[in-house]
Amino acid sequence: MSARKTEVRETLREKPISNMISPRSPLARLCMALRIIEHEWRRIVGDFLAERSAPSCYQDGVLYITVENQAVLMDMNFKKHAIEHSIRTQARLEIEGVKISVGAVRRPNPQPARARRAVPPKPVIDEARLEVYCAEILALHADLDPVIARGIARAKLLCEASCAKRDSNFQR
Repeated sequence: MSARKTEVRETLREKPISNMISPRSPLARLCMALRIIEHEWRRIVGDFLAERSAPSCYQDGVLYITVENQAVLMDMNFKKHAIEHSIRTQARLEIEGVKISVGAVRRPNPQPARARRAVPPKPVIDEARLEVYCAEILALHADLDPVIARGIARAKLLCEASCAKRDSNFQR
């Protein structure tokens, strides 16, 4: 092994690389800006686009963004200037532009999947009570269409069932 390689290895063993780079160096500032962009991506582009896109690289003053599909690409292109402005203000990174392409999106901090609520079962409607309510409504409004009267009676039964369920939950 050459003397130069041995010297470099010993230097790296003695000090971590992060200690060898000055926090004020352009490389350190760029790394911090890119870390801020990655961390604040949801705030920069919004929830919908953040789930479907990610910054992929930064080269020669251009931030490259990868999106899942053409629809997201079009949406991102419409908001391109706002995204550039957000990056300049939030990450304090001077960028010349943003280039967006469709590809596999690499998500640095995947968000946990949202738990879906179970769909409540459809309430059982007592047909006998439905007919009684329907007859009462038609007696009060003789000129009403029977189909509409049945719909109103059904809504009344569903409201009663909902109120009864709410009241039983409230009493517990």
